[in-house]
Amino acid sequence: MLYALAYDQYFKTIAGGIGVLATCDATDQATIQTSMLGLIYSYHLNVSRKFSLLFGARAAWYQKFF
Repeated sequence: MLYALAYDQYFKTIAGGIGVLATCDATDQATIQTSMLGLIYSYHLNVSRKFSLLFGARAAWYQKFF
């Protein structure tokens, strides 16, 4: 079974967005379970009216149970 949750929000004051990711994955027999919790950040750089550069970064914590 796989469970996933994600939320992100754009903030004009920082010209980018912040988000949270969470997943939990278990095998059918529940012998292996992997969990992840992460934070994401994106930056939107407007170079001109028709051209933008988008940058992003993610930091995550993973845990695996046997």
